[in-house]
Amino acid sequence: MALACLALWRDDLPAQAPLVIEDVAVASMGATDSVETGRTVVIIDGRIAAITPAGTAKIPEGARRVSGTGGLLVPGFWNGHVHLFTAEGTERDLLARARNVLGPRWLEAGVTTVVDLGAPTAIALAWRTAARARDIQAPRAVVSGQLLGGVNRYAPGAAWNAQLGTADAAVDSVDALLAAGVD
Repeated sequence: MALACLALWRDDLPAQAPLVIEDVAVASMGATDSVETGRTVVIIDGRIAAITPAGTAKIPEGARRVSGTGGLLVPGFWNGHVHLFTAEGTERDLLARARNVLGPRWLEAGVTTVVDLGAPTAIALAWRTAARARDIQAPRAVVSGQLLGGVNRYAPGAAWNAQLGTADAAVDSVDALLAAGVD
């Protein structure tokens, strides 16, 4: 149920009306890995406040109530290997692509976090900033910045692929990425 994933994927959302999803199946990813049917999920300030059997939850005043009948509520998924932008282009190109294609598709599939494993640093950071500010509809991003190492066989000579010749160059490149704000 994408609606619940969108409501829960951020820790820094502004206060909003509580959300109640009624009569939904809830997948537990704990020790039991079970699916509990007929549940009511209460979300307050972007966090799950209660999961109860249907009809037993205390519904907060002013809550938005959504029927979850026929739906399955799961924790948000992580895509642990993406390249937010691997072709040459501008920050504006990336954000347009994120706004119109990538971000919405990931969220519709329940992906609430992506781990970028190499993209132009400024562009990856712009994606992360725009997603955090909710300027684009996209999962949160953990970014590494540009690739460091040898020749990339998929994009030889790409500006976002730093070819390092010495250990000192590697240390300097990692320090520069950290100073730029990568994760």
